[in-house]
This record gives sequence, C-alpha cells and structure tokens, in this order.
Amino acid sequence: MNWVLLLLTIVLIAVLYERFTGDYVPYIGETIGDVVDKVPKIDISGLLDRAKDWGFHFDDIFSFDAMDGNGTAPGWRSKEGEGLHLNIANGLTTDWHGFFYQAVSDWDAGSPDVLTLSTYVVDPDPECAPIQGEMKVCNADFGNTGWEGINEVMIRGRYIVASVAKMNEFYLSATVETGKAVFIGDKRLYTMCHEIGHGFGLMHLDENFTNADLGSCMDYSGRPQNNLLPSQADFDILNEIYGDGEDTDGRTGEDTDGRTRRRNLRVSRNLNYRFNGMLVEKRVYYLMAKPI
Repeated sequence: MNWVLLLLTIVLIAVLYERFTGDYVPYIGETIGDVVDKVPKIDISGLLDRAKDWGFHFDDIFSFDAMDGNGTAPGWRSKEGEGLHLNIANGLTTDWHGFFYQAVSDWDAGSPDVLTLSTYVVDPDPECAPIQGEMKVCNADFGNTGWEGINEVMIRGRYIVASVAKMNEFYLSATVETGKAVFIGDKRLYTMCHEIGHGFGLMHLDENFTNADLGSCMDYSGRPQNNLLPSQADFDILNEIYGDGEDTDGRTGEDTDGRTRRRNLRVSRNLNYRFNGMLVEKRVYYLMAKPI
C-alpha cells in the first residue's frame, strides 16, 4: 500500500467534503483547516481572469472569495429553493424593540419572499455573545469607534454559522445631536435594517455618503430617512442566495440587473477565529458614522 497516496487521497476527500458541505470532517478537516489558514495567500486573480478568456470558469468547480470582500457573499445553509428560515435573538434594551421588529418585518416581507424570520427576546446583552445557528441583535455604548453599527459574521467553510448585529449608542442614543432634518428614530431604523441585512449575507450597495440615494438601507447615506427599507435589488440578491435565482449555493456578487455591488472597503476579516471550539472566519461589516 502506498501510504503517501492514501494520505493524499484522505486529504483530498476532506477538502472536497468541506468545500461542498461547509463542514469539516471531524479531526481531519479541522487539522487541515488549521494548516491551510497558516499558508500565505497567493493572488491568482490575473490567472483566473485569463482562464475565463479561454472559456474555462473556475467557479464551475470552486468559488473564490476575494480578500477585500468584493464579489461574493457567504449565506446561511439552506435547502435549495426553500428559502432561509432563521431565528433572530432580540438582545436589545426596550427602547430599541420597535425599530427591531419593524426592520425584521420589512426584511420578512420581500418579493421574492425567501426569508422566514422568527424572533425571541433574551436579556439585554451589551457583549452580544453570538449564538450558533442564529442571528443576535444588541445595543450598547461602544464608544467613539467611528461606526454606528457593525455586524460580526462567523463563517465556516462556505456558510454563515452565527451573526451578531451591534447598534452603537454613542452615535444612536436619543440624546445625540443628529444634525439638521435628521431624526434619531430614522437613524436607528436605518442602522437596524442595514446591520440585519449584513446578517443574511448582503454587502453594501454603495459606500459614498454624498452621492444619490439608492433607496436601500444597504446604501451608505447621510439622509437615512430616504433609505429606511430594503430595496428590490436587495431582495433579488437574497433570491439568488436562498431562492430560485441562478446562483443558489450561498454566494453571489451581482444584482439580477447585472449591476455589480460596490467594493466593500469597510470590512475586516480574521481567518483564524475560534467560535464554540471551531475554527471560523470572522468577518466584520461596518456602517461608519457620517463625517461632520
């Protein structure tokens, strides 16, 4: 028996299993993941682009996720065509409950309707400890961080395994001066809608505060009152991830009208994060406070 060939075969099976299921083979896959995450990443985007010119598409075999967060977005594990069924834990103080339930209702009422969302209340949790298999939403005064809200998404293999959305009271407290014609209630609902959207796997539509509003809470805007709801572009993307869209494997980078979502510069990634004993990627999306 050629032990080297046997070992390589086991490694290949473990890698393919992780790639297509999003799970590690116990012990084997976890060890391989630890090793792979320590190997320096090589930029082969130029080679991939040239391969497409030859008529070969690597995405037919594997999906490559750009380090800057542009182009692809992981989604939760779901059965193809059955939509996403997700529990969302309300870890907010009571003054935020109205904004939370409104945002959840708005996301749950999309067309195509691929989201089935359930909510329950937990004790207010300023630490916002993630819950495996669920999204959790919290608020606290996180200080002068520069961001009004963030979503910390835990990704294992190809799928989201947990998400926490944090509302920063430093910028969103009822006593904060918001500026002319901007109401704190609008900022709260806009931020809530935005961060919950990240929890489904959506990226920013735009990251420019001063250009024309896109009518989506996933758009950066200094006029939150014009962007309080998800847009049709957002629901089309969700349909691609969880519904009957062309791409149902949990990753997508374009709206169905062909407009590519803009580069997400406000994102950070930790590829060696431990969550519930698992090695995951921790990806953080930021909604920055508008410069005054």
